[in-house]
Amino acid sequence: NADQNNQNSLINLARKFTAFRSNEGTYKKTKLEAVIPSLFGVKTMDEVSTIIRVDFIPDEVAFKLPIETFRLANKGDAVAIMIVQEMGRAQGQYAASIVKHLGMEKEKLPLVLIGSLFGTNNPYLIDPYIDEVRRIAKKAFTIIPNFPPVKGAYLLAVDAMVGVASSL
Repeated sequence: NADQNNQNSLINLARKFTAFRSNEGTYKKTKLEAVIPSLFGVKTMDEVSTIIRVDFIPDEVAFKLPIETFRLANKGDAVAIMIVQEMGRAQGQYAASIVKHLGMEKEKLPLVLIGSLFGTNNPYLIDPYIDEVRRIAKKAFTIIPNFPPVKGAYLLAVDAMVGVASSL
């Protein structure tokens, strides 16, 4: 599922550097350094490192880490902002790859921003996403629906049924 992949991407970025490197003194300080241990039910980043090396990340932590990262990004934490921006870039690269594969680079292309991550309407996520897609598809534009994705699926299904019924 896409949301789980997004959570894993964020967790991998946090694991790769940021809070751990902040703790070691080899990267910028971040408030994630204080938040992450509490998510794991421990007191230090060293304990978190041990847990991650030995075990899988518990689902509850995988769910809460992106929430906390977005919260800290919105409060101006430079490392959290960087993580969210990198997520946006990665998602944009995935979308751009699909656009390229379908040969739609020259089309006026709607980017419908749905899902829990895009639902945050966070510019740190959305702007890099759009920038990546527009590198491939210059005419891409965004659509942020004012209803949940399930309603869009319902409307597509109704539209498909009406189309089938009217062609009989």
